[in-house]
Amino acid sequence: MSQQQVFIQQAQIEEVLHATNIVSLIESYVPLKKLGANFIGLCPFHQEKTASFYVSPSYQNYHCFGCGQHGNAIRFLMAKENYSFVEAIQYLANQAGIELTQTKTHQANNTLSHFLEKISKIYQNELAKASESSLVKQYVQQRKLTPELIKTFEIGFVPNDWQFLENKLGKASSQKLLQDCGLIKDGEKGTYNRLRNRLIFSLKDGQGRYIGFAGRALTDDAIPKYLNPPETKLYKKSETFYGLHLAKKAIRKQQRILLVEGYLDVIRLHEKGWEETVATCGTAITPQHIYKLQRENASNVYCIFDGDTAGQKVAYKTALLLLPTNITCYIVLLPKNSDPDSYFLSHSKADFQNLLDTATFGYNFIINAAVTKSKGVSLEQKTNIITELQNIGKQIQEPIKQDLFTQEIKKAFNLSHIQGATSKNKLSKQQDIILASDATIQQPSQIYNKYALERKLLQYIILHPETLETTQKYVQPEMLQSKHLKQLYVHFCEIPCIEFKTLQPVDLADIFIEQASLIMYFANNAHPIWKAALNLQTLYNLIYEVINAKYKKDFSMTNNSEDSKNGNVIKLVQDYSQLLKELRTLRKQKHSKVKAL
Repeated sequence: MSQQQVFIQQAQIEEVLHATNIVSLIESYVPLKKLGANFIGLCPFHQEKTASFYVSPSYQNYHCFGCGQHGNAIRFLMAKENYSFVEAIQYLANQAGIELTQTKTHQANNTLSHFLEKISKIYQNELAKASESSLVKQYVQQRKLTPELIKTFEIGFVPNDWQFLENKLGKASSQKLLQDCGLIKDGEKGTYNRLRNRLIFSLKDGQGRYIGFAGRALTDDAIPKYLNPPETKLYKKSETFYGLHLAKKAIRKQQRILLVEGYLDVIRLHEKGWEETVATCGTAITPQHIYKLQRENASNVYCIFDGDTAGQKVAYKTALLLLPTNITCYIVLLPKNSDPDSYFLSHSKADFQNLLDTATFGYNFIINAAVTKSKGVSLEQKTNIITELQNIGKQIQEPIKQDLFTQEIKKAFNLSHIQGATSKNKLSKQQDIILASDATIQQPSQIYNKYALERKLLQYIILHPETLETTQKYVQPEMLQSKHLKQLYVHFCEIPCIEFKTLQPVDLADIFIEQASLIMYFANNAHPIWKAALNLQTLYNLIYEVINAKYKKDFSMTNNSEDSKNGNVIKLVQDYSQLLKELRTLRKQKHSKVKAL
């Protein structure tokens, strides 16, 4: 998860909140009626028939007496739009016309984004002035890209000129920026433009800021057909969705995302009315992508792929990644040699809607693939296939959901004996439940001891927020074995460290209302010595023990299996060993100054 390090002064936060009309903000999501000095309406966070959601213009906050959600305008956007702390403030500042003081890093990124906006206009102008007989205009007509689509998606063109941008902008003044944006590349005879003689797609982040460009060759025999940008300070392939900034409103309304593979697929589906469509940028879906999907509150994801062998493989991998999450996955396979763009050449919108209506659940797709694979094989091979399915099911953290998956396996293979999750692991699974909302947390003191080390580390961060920056250097979210503590840690990491340092436990509880009881319990029930002063050796000890526990678990799982021969596993063990070695050294050192953080 990439995170811009942005510090926003408290005075500016207060200025933004003072300039924000919270009633107007919330009314853009749900109707409100005036009731005395306040406003009342149906809660936008849970289903209710009787209004229990109050908004106070004098205090500039809201509270729901039904589900307990409350906070200010910043918290509302974080909860409703899944914005990070900084994103919410920046959005409100933009609405109010307030310019925030930014760090050098953020200013540099803004400079690059504004530079890319300038480049996009150059690309769009080149397409607009191309002659009707040109190859690019013929291609645009062939793909049925209307002027409205070209404008909305900011589609452009780069002529077949190796020095095109440098000639347009001036080599001396633009070369460094072009290199930082990944638009030029070093060659034997100097730098040259990566994108040449291609139709250009402008890439933006979820907030609509420019992050790069992709190019599509004008002929099908060109290699590569699509050229995506390299990794830069702005563009991260593993977490970027094409069209997300245009799809956000429809995603919120429809409570779903249509996930496709190509840029033109996104454009075509938007044109046909499915504006909740996005695409990955030349890569299969990743855990970082899934994190983005969850942030968009997309409870349903329809994965739309070509029905050929390659498309089915991608669909299978995507279903596997989404299975353990709280996202309901649907698989839609188009006719062979057909993608969403070409599909409408011979099919209607009603045909496509029927595909969505009859989509296969992701878990069924996984099981059906195993059933197909098991036909005509030996009993030993069939046993291995079923065992592999069981191992896939073990990735599901929720006991009931895991049991249901097991029942589906039994139905598919007509089995009567197969061990489920609840009966086998009932006690351990129940121990793994940290209730994540005030509505369900009854007795935080009952939090299990199974993950005591992780709990202590989170407690220490809450008591001493300046330790988050150091902790992030060593502890990745996936190192935490409790999914609920991992979720809390991920939330903490959403706030830039320089901002997090200023927050007290009550501030954290106000920002992360769903975990408020947990945060305050951790803060109030930590060791008295911990509350007194920061001790770096205590911090390093906790970090060491958390990583060491994860290392031992991973190593024991792979040491006696075929996975132990896997290069990735060996690399993982080496990485853990190096981290632990470094931390052992830090534990022995004396740390007298807090600024060492």
